[in-house]
Amino acid sequence: MAATATKDRIKTAEKAAHQGIDKTRTVIDENLSAAKDKVSHAAKEVRRAEGFLKEKKEHLADAARGKYEEAREGLNQKYEEAREGFHQASGKARDAARDNPALTVALAAGVGFCLGLLLARTRG
Repeated sequence: MAATATKDRIKTAEKAAHQGIDKTRTVIDENLSAAKDKVSHAAKEVRRAEGFLKEKKEHLADAARGKYEEAREGLNQKYEEAREGFHQASGKARDAARDNPALTVALAAGVGFCLGLLLARTRG
């Protein structure tokens, strides 16, 4: 009779162990399924964010290119205006030097004298 009771206890323990294992498997399967759903949802959100960021990047790149072109065109225009102004001023200076050679020589001598004084002071 003691042997039968021991066998019953072993069967009961085995049954309880199998039930515990089955419950554990069920919980693991449920948690795994929930984790898969969360990962799938996160992946969808990442793809959505990637598309959004790609669109924003392209928009910002286009805007930057536009601003660059505007700045480049503006600088080119200012350069051409300055170049034209320099050519006009140099032409006027050349004409003035031809019209008044004595004044040109006197101005050159005066500028040379002033530069000589300034250089002499910095060395002395």
